[in-house]
Amino acid sequence: MNVKQLCPFWLKHRLVDARYIYYTKKMIKRNIKSIPYKKGHYSRGINLICDIKAETGLGQSARNIATMIKMSGIPFTIVQINQTGQLNHSENQWDEYISDQPLYDVNLVHVNLNEWPLKYCELSHTIFDYRYNIAFWLWELQTLPKRWLPCLKTIDAVWVPSDFINTCIKKYTNKPVFTIPYYINIHEPVCYGRNYFKIEEDVFFYLFMYDFKSISIRKNPKAVVSAFKNAFSAEEANSKKIGLIIKINHLDSDDELKDIKEELKDYLYIRYVINNLDRREVESLISCSDIYISLHRSEGFGLPVAEAMYLSKPVIATNWSATTEFMDIESGCLVDYSLVEIKKNIGPYEKGNQWAEPDQSSVIWYIREVYENKNYRSMLSNNAKKKINDCLGADTT
Repeated sequence: MNVKQLCPFWLKHRLVDARYIYYTKKMIKRNIKSIPYKKGHYSRGINLICDIKAETGLGQSARNIATMIKMSGIPFTIVQINQTGQLNHSENQWDEYISDQPLYDVNLVHVNLNEWPLKYCELSHTIFDYRYNIAFWLWELQTLPKRWLPCLKTIDAVWVPSDFINTCIKKYTNKPVFTIPYYINIHEPVCYGRNYFKIEEDVFFYLFMYDFKSISIRKNPKAVVSAFKNAFSAEEANSKKIGLIIKINHLDSDDELKDIKEELKDYLYIRYVINNLDRREVESLISCSDIYISLHRSEGFGLPVAEAMYLSKPVIATNWSATTEFMDIESGCLVDYSLVEIKKNIGPYEKGNQWAEPDQSSVIWYIREVYENKNYRSMLSNNAKKKINDCLGADTT
């Protein structure tokens, strides 16, 4: 047993809060001494400060931003900073753009608010001097925690990928806040087929993905398992060859899956993908599925949903938060929901806020409908990719 396991849950969070307060105070003191932007002091261009090598959602977000900057023709460089925690950093397609020091006059900082004070203090103060500092922030609720508000003092403007986040941030600042949606583009055909993942060719598979190191309750895996079981009995699913693929990132041990495995023990076609995948593998896994499910409680954007739609996959998703900005009733299965109060603090999500509770009867209906109704499934497949190209294609982002 390691030290983390010995540390009580409440004490661990007290220590995290104390650490955040300490670095926030240090950040504000340093920021007071920073030198404002001066036109012409540095060459025009963008320094993308992020963890572009991480095999995480935030890492993929950074890679999408890098793609968009490259497409724009604006000169840029990347300053690699690692996210907190033990993460894989094997994504290397942007290595040629990484430099030790920023080169240009604009910093585009893609570090989430819960880590920004620490990372700000770790970076040299000269990085921010004479530069225009833009934050690219992700968030999933309609309000920001008060402890994060000092971060707004350290930047000149905010970019966000969705109007959902934009509306939230604007409640707390008069600084410019712009919605810059991701550009979605996947090279097709994808690299790997079902044999690569050891999943059967003749099974109708639903796919659900989440990150164990993230706050999995927001992604709502229990709701997916419950809905699948209620839509199909084990007897029906086994006889008709209907299955569920559960992709989990950063699983420390198989024991962490035991509850889900127990729930689904009578189903023959449940496949667990627990090794971390690179982007080509993730895109291929989505392509190998028949349906993508996201019963999220809230999304700041919802990249996997958008990527699945781009790959012409019918998507069943909660009709709440940022995914509704690129998904409608003609291009996806919009699950009914109720807004519910968060009863206790869950990671950065504070009690008293609201997020969605997907309606199980609505989910179950869609799960069966996309399986049984081939015409409906075909319509969604055709419309999904068109919708993403219309909303998040090169001409619109």
